[in-house]
Amino acid sequence: GTSNMPAIASGASGTAATLTIQSAASLTLSGTATMSVSGTYANYGTVYLTTASTIPASATQGTYVFTGTGGAIQNMGYFNLTVDSIGQTFTLGAGLTVNGALTVNNGTLNAAGQAVTVAAGMTVNSGGTFSAGTSLSVTGNVSGSGTINGQAAAINVTGSFGPSIYSATTGTTTV
Repeated sequence: GTSNMPAIASGASGTAATLTIQSAASLTLSGTATMSVSGTYANYGTVYLTTASTIPASATQGTYVFTGTGGAIQNMGYFNLTVDSIGQTFTLGAGLTVNGALTVNNGTLNAAGQAVTVAAGMTVNSGGTFSAGTSLSVTGNVSGSGTINGQAAAINVTGSFGPSIYSATTGTTTV
């Protein structure tokens, strides 16, 4: 990549004492790439990663975009979280808290029986599907032209609720 958009190849690793990803920059971790930071880490930009790559979390800023082959999403704090991989399913192994926005562009985010809390809105675009777990709590709006499967989840949204396709079996939806 370019100097402000480096990429670490699958199987390779990077190590830094301090890592700051600026707001207009990105870091791409392909396949099983690993980025270790022994000191200060800040993500103001975007980290593109797979479910097999590893990097420290940043729950107060920045965006993490899961691409590539689906799988289990790492259990760590996120500020903005995006799933963007056509035809792939990304699954939660534990409850998920997103301190910013949650976006599903392409592929499926399956909460798999877990609680999901989102602090700044949720968008599910036309290529995306979100399958709720035990609960979904969103501060802000839920929008997009994708699909939300509420299943038996308790869903609570403080703003508008306007997904194009929504279904629920026995859950309670509060808007």
